[in-house]
Amino acid sequence: MASVGVSGLNFAFHAMISRLLGPASFGALGAVLNVITVLAVPLGAVQVAVTQAVAPRAGRDERPSLRRLTVQAGLWGAAAMAAFWALAPLIDGFLRLTSPFADLAIGIWIPLAVVSAVLQGALLGQLRYVPVAVATFLGGGALRLISGAALVSAGFGMGGAVAATLIAAAFTVGTLLMVARKGLLDRGSDPVRISLRDAALSIAALAGATTLTGVDVFLARHYLPPVAAGHYAAAAIAGHVALFLPGALVTVTFPRLVAAAARGIDARKTFVETLGLVTVIGLAAFAVLAGMSGGVVAVLFGPKFLASVSIVWIVALSSVFLGIISLLTYFHIARRSIAALFSWAGVVLAWALVAVLHGGMKTIAFCMLTATAFVLVAISIPAVAAISRGRSPRPAGRQQVIRVPAETLGLPSAEVDFSLVIPFYNPGTRLATHVRAVVSILQSERLSFEVIAVSDGSTDGSPSSIAGIEQVRLVELSENQGKGAALRAGLAQGRGRYLGFIDADGDIPARVLRTFLAAIRTGDPDVILGSKRHPDSEVIYPPIRRLYSWGYQQ
Repeated sequence: MASVGVSGLNFAFHAMISRLLGPASFGALGAVLNVITVLAVPLGAVQVAVTQAVAPRAGRDERPSLRRLTVQAGLWGAAAMAAFWALAPLIDGFLRLTSPFADLAIGIWIPLAVVSAVLQGALLGQLRYVPVAVATFLGGGALRLISGAALVSAGFGMGGAVAATLIAAAFTVGTLLMVARKGLLDRGSDPVRISLRDAALSIAALAGATTLTGVDVFLARHYLPPVAAGHYAAAAIAGHVALFLPGALVTVTFPRLVAAAARGIDARKTFVETLGLVTVIGLAAFAVLAGMSGGVVAVLFGPKFLASVSIVWIVALSSVFLGIISLLTYFHIARRSIAALFSWAGVVLAWALVAVLHGGMKTIAFCMLTATAFVLVAISIPAVAAISRGRSPRPAGRQQVIRVPAETLGLPSAEVDFSLVIPFYNPGTRLATHVRAVVSILQSERLSFEVIAVSDGSTDGSPSSIAGIEQVRLVELSENQGKGAALRAGLAQGRGRYLGFIDADGDIPARVLRTFLAAIRTGDPDVILGSKRHPDSEVIYPPIRRLYSWGYQQ
């Protein structure tokens, strides 16, 4: 909800500032804000990496130390600030910018944004959604809108609008520092560490997709007169309405794609359903914008921008393609495929076409449409191939190969009370902690049991982390076949009167097994199923998680 609110307030920011500045100055502001948008892409990847590093500790009452990572973030931000200032003359020359204050403000914004991304990722990993929502909504949305309108109205022009973005970043990071102060002051806890190598593909791919989304505004600023560039920037903002809901769907779907890829789960159904929704919603928005472009521009930007009307439908169609490209990019990121980088080819193509053809606003808009259509086709081909063949097998390492023919899947005679299967694929350090917790719980329940941990072709060395744990039997599949195959292999090895399974990531904590075992003792049931929908279930979810879950279920 906070993300939707921030997006709405940012849209209002553009609409209000465009009226106050006029087409010529708004074209320059649009170019500056697109520079900030591109710079923000690596920050999103860093935030995701921090969230993934912190999340496994959320259910274990651990408070990670953020001191080291936050200091590193500040140093990275300072280095990036210096690099940006060194490149600023080249950027200003291409975009024909003359305001040194804009360069100064963007440079100062960078370290603030880096620290903010780290803190947001850490708090989200600890499931502390509310403070992140409040900080981003008040800072990135409301404060930016109010201060921007006040500064531009006071005569500070484009510099005032850029200053509002800087003020919003300072407020957000200050609020997050206050919220996370315990983790920042704690020296004794385990420090949070992230793998930049794992984030490299995400950074490059998201940078390409974001650059493709805004490259036409850059090119318009470079090749068109200031007033025409302002008209184009307004048309781009109006046309990008077609990206609003598809972008939210992609954001919600991405964690499922990543989790599925990490655990060998087939996510094709989720991907195909989301692709259908993104396409239908995008085309519906395009139809509205194409049919009512004059009214949309008049309401949003006023009569000074009516020259934008002629290209809104072209930009809107490009935005439909961009929405699908965004989903496909995230799909390939989750699969660690270099196809996620194909947006860069579109950036190069759009640039080359505009450089050769020049022309006016329509020429740039059609060049952009051509580039996005090219990327859509190129990035769809490997996605279709991946969906058609299912998961790609991982290369076999030095692992025990367990092949389970269909005829051996009959259940053997019971030798212990309970067999528990834990399927896993590249779970990292979380596996050993969770398996030990499971064994400890089962040992305290005074029953005979066995734990069968099934590695579904893991390549991260995680099987060795549980080797030697008492009453744990390790089964290693030679290649990644998916969670279903791992469960079949594990259950076929089970010798228990009851057979069960639990995920390896600890998201469902080991202590819930006590409820399961209590049900066995009291009712002698044939089947026991844990359900969040049961009337007696106690499910503690933040409101935003409930919204996501409802969306997934639909």
